Amino acid sequence: MGIEVKVFFWNLETDRKNENIKVTAFFSKSLRQVRRLVIAVIGFTVLAIGLVMVVLPGPALLVIPVALGILATEFVWAKKLINKVKNKFSSNLPKN
Repeated sequence: MGIEVKVFFWNLETDRKNENIKVTAFFSKSLRQVRRLVIAVIGFTVLAIGLVMVVLPGPALLVIPVALGILATEFVWAKKLINKVKNKFSSNLPKN
């Protein structure tokens, strides 16, 4: 009977560990989503400010790439856009 009790408690402890792992994974996933949302809000806000600066006076040519850099930390499409623009500008540079 003592062995059965130990096995029962061991299984109970294992179940608690599995629940803790599931809870930790859930919070980890939630934190990643919150981080992604915060970066998206900041990036799109800076991008909107940069686009407004195209019409109004301001350094739009500096702000828009910074905004895309912020967005590129979380979004693949922004990183691809930055690489595309980099390649286009580097191919237009004069060769020595």
